[in-house]
Amino acid sequence: AGIIINLHIREGWHINAQPARGDFIKPTALTLNADAALINLALDYPPGRVLFFPALDETLAVYSGRVALAAHWQKNPTAHGALRLLVQYQACDDSRCLPPAELRYSMPLEGE
Repeated sequence: AGIIINLHIREGWHINAQPARGDFIKPTALTLNADAALINLALDYPPGRVLFFPALDETLAVYSGRVALAAHWQKNPTAHGALRLLVQYQACDDSRCLPPAELRYSMPLEGE
């Protein structure tokens, strides 16, 4: 089973890629939880676009525009109920970063 999460990032903004470049940068992260363990969970993050930010005097890997995060797993035979997704990110423009934020979504496990 699997799922693709499409993120649409507002023009003029970006979120940090996974993995992030730099120790102080909060990377975009996808977490999945279910009522029973998922088997062979694999997360797929696309490569970020490397940009230089003069305000930071730093080169960072970022996502902008549209980006797709993917997760693939096998369903544990005992799994039931909901699949919960959490996307953690930090939105920035060329001069500032907003506080870290989260998107949460819940859906029935496939086959229910």
